[in-house]
Amino acid sequence: MIQVKPLNRIDIRQLQVLRALLQERNLSRVADQLGVTQQAVSDQLRKLRDTLDDRLFVRTSNGVIPTPFAESLQLKVEHIIESIEALLEPETFEPKTVTRTFTLSSTDLEQKVILPQLLRIIRLEAPGVKLSVRKLEIDQITNALLTGEVDLVISNPSFVPSNLPTLNLY
Repeated sequence: MIQVKPLNRIDIRQLQVLRALLQERNLSRVADQLGVTQQAVSDQLRKLRDTLDDRLFVRTSNGVIPTPFAESLQLKVEHIIESIEALLEPETFEPKTVTRTFTLSSTDLEQKVILPQLLRIIRLEAPGVKLSVRKLEIDQITNALLTGEVDLVISNPSFVPSNLPTLNLY
């Protein structure tokens, strides 16, 4: 007989209900807060009770009171939900904190025209960034980018294979 681990039976919605009930201690308010029916909150709570093998909450005339076990889960549930929410937040890019060397490949023209201005901006905005500049080898562009040998190519668009993403600079 295959035994299902409890982790496979916990759903993020159940954790959201548990978190809200620990804060609000009222099924109706939690249902309103989460935008679901009171029955949906009760269903999620029932599933959690089965999974965690604890009543979690005791009904009173004013709402619910958490069991000691439910109270012991509060910080853990908060941490889990905050971690999941952090996964969904877009990362912010802070150029001043980057410490990395980027390899750039370009033609002689772009090295003379674009690089001096680019280097001035990088020194101001991202002082920890270093550039390694290589002469553009047209027949190696795709392979160099795919293998990570080169991070960026600055070139005339006619030299860049059509299967690569491009952005016109000028």
